[in-house]
Amino acid sequence: MENLKKLRKESKLTQLEFSKKFNLSLRGYQDIENDINQTSYENLIKFADFFHCSVDYLLGRQFNETPAQQNLVQIVRTLDDDLCDLAEAYIEGLKATQQQRDRIRERAMRASSSSQEE
Repeated sequence: MENLKKLRKESKLTQLEFSKKFNLSLRGYQDIENDINQTSYENLIKFADFFHCSVDYLLGRQFNETPAQQNLVQIVRTLDDDLCDLAEAYIEGLKATQQQRDRIRERAMRASSSSQEE
């Protein structure tokens, strides 16, 4: 599981440290990380919860995220809970701004098309 390995390294954990956190043998964890053996659903959920990501992400089921979106995800993973709350509020504000911008564009396009019809 390449993404599991990537997240573990980003968290600056060794394989031994990570395996101990989840009560796994070092060899057992190495086999999971290197796709030699599969792990249980319970472990997948625990790993995903630990890294604040989806099980799909751990399994390598990538969704077509742009590089900018991937970069934002990486930044958010490094934030503590208080900063995550602030980031979420800021993003909600950005979404509202985009919705307003979209409504203005739509009105402008309607006005333009109605003036062309006359």
